[in-house]
Amino acid sequence: MEDDPRVASCRTLANVIIAEVKTGPCALNGPWTRPETGNMWRALRAIGCVPEDAIDLACDLLLRKGYWSDATVTIRLFGLGESMNPDLPIPATQQLTWGEVIAFCIQRFKAYELQKAAVPQWTCDGIRLKQCALNRRNQKEPDSAIRAYFNLHQRPTPSQQESTP
Repeated sequence: MEDDPRVASCRTLANVIIAEVKTGPCALNGPWTRPETGNMWRALRAIGCVPEDAIDLACDLLLRKGYWSDATVTIRLFGLGESMNPDLPIPATQQLTWGEVIAFCIQRFKAYELQKAAVPQWTCDGIRLKQCALNRRNQKEPDSAIRAYFNLHQRPTPSQQESTP
């Protein structure tokens, strides 16, 4: 199964992603963007994959650019939201939209339906995501059904987009 290259692309042993998830535009909360809170330092120490003598540099680069890497580990800040935000200190490649994530899930469930047939260990949310993606037990299109179940903004239909000034 092929993963999204923006997430999976990593040349080091460890690939760490710290993600901020929003229902609106991609955004990073203050604790991830304000050095005076010290949260980035605490998080990296808690994760335990950055050598102590590299913590300051790693935090500085994560706060300014959203990315740090050494020979062993890559750490990136990601934003997940309804739309991308060019004002964030992270590149567009580290921003995922709900539309992209939903489309990826739908494609994954359809392409690997047999491999994902027996999933009794999944939570009810995972099972419902699979049912919606495969358009089972719902009258809506998969994207709309997933958005409704997870309380995400509904995408405007083509007729709604045309009537909007």
